[in-house]
Amino acid sequence: MEPAPLLKQVVHVAADPEGSSQVWRRRDRLWGWFRLLHPFPSLLVTLATALFAEIAAGGHAAPDRLARLVLAMVCSQFAIGSANDVMDRTLDASAKPWKPLVRGTVGAEGAGRLAAVCCLASLGCAATLGAATLLAMAMGLGCGLAYDLRLKRSIWSWLPYGLAIPTIPVACWAAMDRLTWRLLPVYPLGLLLGVALHLANTLPDLEDDHAFGIRGLAHLFGRRASMLLCWGAFLLAVGLTIALAPALQYHSIAYPIGVGVSLLLVAASMILYRVRPTVATLQTNFGLVALASVALGLGWLAGAL
Repeated sequence: MEPAPLLKQVVHVAADPEGSSQVWRRRDRLWGWFRLLHPFPSLLVTLATALFAEIAAGGHAAPDRLARLVLAMVCSQFAIGSANDVMDRTLDASAKPWKPLVRGTVGAEGAGRLAAVCCLASLGCAATLGAATLLAMAMGLGCGLAYDLRLKRSIWSWLPYGLAIPTIPVACWAAMDRLTWRLLPVYPLGLLLGVALHLANTLPDLEDDHAFGIRGLAHLFGRRASMLLCWGAFLLAVGLTIALAPALQYHSIAYPIGVGVSLLLVAASMILYRVRPTVATLQTNFGLVALASVALGLGWLAGAL
């Protein structure tokens, strides 16, 4: 009888160890390219974009327009993530040896080319959706690249986040031909959420950044004050949505649900950090604050617009 597939594979590996190592190197390389794209934040922003667009279109987004918008956003996020790793490769060599550029599974030149191609693809897709969508997408992409290239290492490190976040719903409403003055509050809301997300993203790397001479907002305040500022900025954003209720007259149960879910996620972050204030918890905190921001954004946009 024929040996089982697993046994055949084991026999083949034993007989050809060089071929096996080539397979593992290929897989390692593919995994490196995947990690280069910063999959969690990139795909979370892209998912939020798709959901925002559906809200903008009243649940009936044209599939072709939605597809072009999603492609523009995911390419934008991939470009920002790749450029970030290219610019940080010297720092990562001492602080994050598992990064693909440090390990050599991806070359810096190849990563740079990927970022450039993704930039062009993002703007090209956005251009097919109109001038307003292109402008919003270019603004968000420009903020991300400015953070990577320069502002990450300065006291203005929070600003690209605060300016870029409002461009996401604006791009969605523009792509669906639904721009309205009721979107104006996304700018102060986005600024507050941007501060919270920036601090949550920076805190896990605070000590390594300090040793490398990086002096952003979180480095100025330190870990404890930055954590409080992170949560405080998020709670202020929630408070602002509540203060806007008389003017916007929320009309959907999605708003209280979004607020409730976001507050539960932030409360979980606070409790986790209180119980175990470690770098691993700080990394979890970023994920929780990011999910809370999406929940709040979805609830607020659905209720107000």
